[in-house]
Amino acid sequence: MHVLRWPSGAAVAALALLWASVGVAPNVAAATTGQQRAPSSAKAGVAIKSVTAGFVHTCALTTTGAVLCWGYNGNGELGNGTTTNSAKPQPVSGLKQGVRAISAGSSFTCALTAKRAVKCWGSNNYGQLGNNTTTNSAKPVPVYGLDKGVVSINAGNSFACALTEKGAVRCWGANTFGQLGNNSTTSSAKPVAVRGFAKGGLGLGLGGYHGCAITSKHGAKCWGYNAEGELGDNSKVDSLTPVAVYGLNKGVQALRAGTYNTCALTTKGAVKCWGYNGDGELGDGTITGSPKPVAVYRLNKNVEAIAYGDIHGCALNSKGIVKCWGYNGYGALGDNSTVTSPKPVAVYNMGATIDSITAGGYHSCAVTTKGAVKCWGYNAYGELGNGSTVTSHKPVKVVGLN
Repeated sequence: MHVLRWPSGAAVAALALLWASVGVAPNVAAATTGQQRAPSSAKAGVAIKSVTAGFVHTCALTTTGAVLCWGYNGNGELGNGTTTNSAKPQPVSGLKQGVRAISAGSSFTCALTAKRAVKCWGSNNYGQLGNNTTTNSAKPVPVYGLDKGVVSINAGNSFACALTEKGAVRCWGANTFGQLGNNSTTSSAKPVAVRGFAKGGLGLGLGGYHGCAITSKHGAKCWGYNAEGELGDNSKVDSLTPVAVYGLNKGVQALRAGTYNTCALTTKGAVKCWGYNGDGELGDGTITGSPKPVAVYRLNKNVEAIAYGDIHGCALNSKGIVKCWGYNGYGALGDNSTVTSPKPVAVYNMGATIDSITAGGYHSCAVTTKGAVKCWGYNAYGELGNGSTVTSHKPVKVVGLN
């Protein structure tokens, strides 16, 4: 039996809330999101555009805009109308073509449709599906009031946010620590406006209990839980509204967040992270946390995409090579070991073949240049998608996807 290795700091209390929100036994870990550079299973040879990893499930977007999911399904996270787990990709009901983007949260997933509307499915105990209810749904449901005009989406633990064409940020779901950014701690089952982001927002990055967005000047601002310094404002004080990340008032092109960490990809191709670091999640070669950005070891240029899971991160460079850092007890770093690393290590036997990446609880995935998907790490619920529930410390191919 797998036993979860808890982070070694003050994170345990909030992680207990995460378990309660997801509703699975605590032998698995938290998750969020990544970034891009058949009734019973997907048809062979399906080409994939991007992939997103949740708590213990994974979803992929095909080149034709269909969505496929696999892994844990107790809350309907696979979106196929059932609550049956699957170690192979399953088509999401009603999303057969035209989807522009997908993002997986802890136990739910959201999609941006061809009409720039948002639909979500899975767990809904905090209203994270955004349909003005708290009832789980095993099929996609429309997010209230977001039927057009959305350009990007991002899902966190039990909340999600959307960025509109005008650059407005709107969030919904859990709000215990102010992660909706609307100057309250009241959860909302429909979208609310993030304070100070009525326009001009350029990107999103959501974590366990905090959210971040890129400003019109390519700076970074974050809001919500901050006991580990994950807001990056050089304090450990929670904030119900966005605060500026220390030293990142310009030059940010992407944000990704873990449960108690955040990372930024700069316009110069460097990676900087802040927050909890008990397992080397900041990637700076130490296990000392930081409430302000620190440079990830030797990732100071040529990075094109970043991803962040529970307590590990990954980066994709301009040569198509993936390196990961942080906790590795179940092989989430993909280096064919279970040795935790506070410095980036290369994923085993991948070469320069990767187009996009994502990081989940204790697993990670990548889309190859040929449109196939490879995953590695924890696999108790089939989240690696290779037809088994055997954990793998090195990449394995998701079945039926090119």
